[in-house]
Amino acid sequence: MTVNVIGCSFDRNANIDSIIQNIRGTLILRRTIFSNNTAKYGTVSVSNGGSISFANTCFVGNGGSSGIGPSGTAVIDGNSILALNDRNYGEENTVDGSCRDIFFSSSGECEVFSGTECIETSTVMPTTIETLSPTYAPLEPSTPFPSSNPTAKPTRQKNTAT
Repeated sequence: MTVNVIGCSFDRNANIDSIIQNIRGTLILRRTIFSNNTAKYGTVSVSNGGSISFANTCFVGNGGSSGIGPSGTAVIDGNSILALNDRNYGEENTVDGSCRDIFFSSSGECEVFSGTECIETSTVMPTTIETLSPTYAPLEPSTPFPSSNPTAKPTRQKNTAT
């Protein structure tokens, strides 16, 4: 399963595990802000063969403590992959250990977010979603009852029950 999180804000959430936990799926984060969240195993975690792509995503003031060793703002286990880390930003995140960015739990390595500043909230909302086949609004209002001829006027049937 693929989940796209585009132009969203996660603020002041608390969870035992992670704010977003991706297990065996594909997670794509774009132009999203995580701020002042608390989670035990990282704000975002990826496990059991999942993958994650980050782009223009901001992590500010998030925290958590796993109690079992080093952690990170984003945690990726040994069976999962980081597909993209593009212009993401982290500031004032507090976690166990020294990795305040992307932590690879199996190797203990830390990859730093690649952005130099947080995206502006105004660029996050509203989000427009582009489609290859636009949908057009009807030219005339619909009839209140379904019919075989959509342009016909609705009719009422007489109650013949006795």
